[in-house]
Amino acid sequence: MAIVNIQNTNTFDEWRIKTNEIGAQLGDVSGSGITNSATTTFAGLTGINANDFVGTAATFTVSNVAGTYTVAITQAGTGYADSDTILIKGSLIGGVDGTNDATITVTGQTGGNIDTATIAGTASPGLASEFKLVQEYVDPTQTLNTTATTLADAINEHEANRSAAQQAREARQRFLEKENKIEELQSEVQEIKGILKQLLERM
Repeated sequence: MAIVNIQNTNTFDEWRIKTNEIGAQLGDVSGSGITNSATTTFAGLTGINANDFVGTAATFTVSNVAGTYTVAITQAGTGYADSDTILIKGSLIGGVDGTNDATITVTGQTGGNIDTATIAGTASPGLASEFKLVQEYVDPTQTLNTTATTLADAINEHEANRSAAQQAREARQRFLEKENKIEELQSEVQEIKGILKQLLERM
C-alpha cells in the first residue's frame, strides 16, 4: 500500500483527493460487516534484553494481526532462561514507543535456546479500522457550512461550533432544572396556603 500523507494545511481539494486515494487502496469500508483482519509483519527484531543478559540475542518476527500482537522465533539465540523478557519498541512494530511497546516472555528453552515465547502489548490499530471509525463518526448527510480554506481551519471552526452547541445544551439543561425547582416551589406554596386556610377556618 502506497503511503499517502495528509497535512492539516492541505486545501479541501487536496484533502479530498488524498482521502480518495486512501479509500481506493482500502476498498469499501463503509459496510457494517467489515472486519479489521489485516496482518502487518515485522521481521528481524532483536529487541532489548535484560541488563544482566549474557548470550546471543534471539531474533523474532512480530505480527500485528487485527490489532493483536503475535510472535514467532526466527533465531533461538543463546543464554536464555524461562521467564526472561525482551522488549520490542513500538516504533519498530508500526506504533509509538511506550504506547505500543511489546514484551516477549520466554516460556520454554533448551540449553538457553528459546523454544517458545509469548508476547503482550497494545498494538497500533489497523488503518482500515481507523478509517472506518472516521466514516462512522462523520454524518454523511451533514452539510458543510464554512468559509475555511484549509483542513486545519475547518477543524478549528468545527470545534468552536461544537463548543457553542455544547454550551447551548448545558444552558438549556440548567433552564430545565430551574424550571423544575420553580414548579416544586409552587407546589409547596399551594400546600402552605392550604394549611393556612385550614388554620384560619378553625379560629
